[in-house]
Parts: sequence; structure tokens; C-alpha cells
Amino acid sequence: VSQLNGFRRMCAISTSTLNYQPTILLPSEGSYPERVWVSAANDDLTVCALYVHGMRYAPHQRLIATAFSQLVNDQLIHPVTGEVVRRLAVSGPPRHGKTSVISEHGIPWYLGRSPWKRVIHITSSDPLSNAYDTAVATTLAENERHAQVFPNCQPWFKKGWSGLSGRYLTASDGKDPSFKAYGIDAKILGSGADLIILDDPVDQHQERSEVEMLKSQLTHIEAKLQKLLDVYLDNALTQQEYAAKKEKLMTEKVCLQEKITDFEQKGGSWL
Repeated sequence: VSQLNGFRRMCAISTSTLNYQPTILLPSEGSYPERVWVSAANDDLTVCALYVHGMRYAPHQRLIATAFSQLVNDQLIHPVTGEVVRRLAVSGPPRHGKTSVISEHGIPWYLGRSPWKRVIHITSSDPLSNAYDTAVATTLAENERHAQVFPNCQPWFKKGWSGLSGRYLTASDGKDPSFKAYGIDAKILGSGADLIILDDPVDQHQERSEVEMLKSQLTHIEAKLQKLLDVYLDNALTQQEYAAKKEKLMTEKVCLQEKITDFEQKGGSWL
């Protein structure tokens, strides 16, 4: 319960907007006819994960799956403004299944329900993007249960079916790939998509480099403040000039300190 509440706080979503009601309970497969499982897997990402991928979600993963499902169906409502939410950030500890739910299970489920739509997936490096591309492509092209649940989601091998060209589905218009995975440094100008997923776009090395750069800038500002004080004590500036220049530098210093604190406390593990 505490873990689930923690994820609710991190997602910054009112629990009243995420009342998870599974289509069916999640017992062993033999408890229901296959047609019931197929229908439920089409409607519910949590059921699809169990039936298609053999993964039974923990409570916090069900929360993520519900938020993602509501987002792509334009049913995620902001608890304060009442407006439809178009963007969702999921933040949590590593190895808690964020990528499994959204990138590995959510994308095939989304394309299965809407095979004419397009998804762009971006992560921190080319090797990682290749791994996610392979996982999604394998589900779309080789998973028999996925094909059973989503019979209209068929690979368009003649059009293009590789990590380089992208993955095309027969229901697409053929202009842009149905699914394409990129590393963070790739050029995607001109690419079209109905859904864009950023999965850990900044790795730990990049994050440390960013913090080091901010700290270097902070040291530079502090040196400027000291030099400014020396100039003022030498009577080279009026009190008004000194106060104006100091205020500007102090504003920059506070801004940098806040950025550094934000990086060090929140980190870069997010999706």
C-alpha cells in the first residue's frame, strides 16, 4: 500500500481519476474461456500483459498501465482543471517495471487497438533503442497471442520491417512507420507520430555531466561576486552600481543552485 501511494504521489495524479477496475479478475487462465481472455486483453492493458506476455502486474504497475490507457484514449482528466491530459510523466525507482508496462507492453497494445496510428520511441542510446525496437517488433510479428487478440495488426514486410526503416503495419498509410525507435542523438525532423514516448532519455553519465557543468557555472558566478566586491571596495563603483550588478549575479546564482538541487534530489530515472 505504501509503495502504491508513493507512486501515486510521484505521478502527481489524483487517485480519484485512476480508479483501477480490471475488466476481469486475474486468476489462472483456465478459469475463463479463451474468448473471454481475448476480449478482455483487447480492452485492458493489465489483462493483455498477463495473457500475451505472461506478466502479472504488481499494484503500482497496474496504476501505470491505467494511466497510460487513459492517456492514449483521451480519458485522463486533470484533477484540478478538469481538462484532458495530453502528456504524462511516470517517475519511480529503477527496476520497477516502468519500461515493461509502457514501452514493451503498452506500445504493442496501443498499435493493436489502433494499427493505423504511429509511435516514436526515444531513449538514451542507440543500443537501447535497438533493444526496445526488437522487443516491440517481436511481439507484433511473432507473438501468436498478440495476433489472436489484435487480428488487424499485421506487419507490412514488403513496405518495411527493420530497425533502420521502421516497422510498418498493413493498416498504416505507408508514409511514416507505425513504430520507430531512436537514440536521443538521432535526427527525427520531419517524422510524424500520434504517440511519442521518452524512456530514460538521459543516462546517469549525461546527468552527472550536466550537474558538473552547473556547478562549474556556479563557481564562476561566485568568483564574479567576489571580484565585484573587490572593485566596489576599491571605490571603482558607486553603491547603486554595485547593488544592481550584485542583484543580477545573485539571481543567477540562486537559479543555478535550484537546478543543481533538483538534479541531485530527483535524478534522471524517469519515463
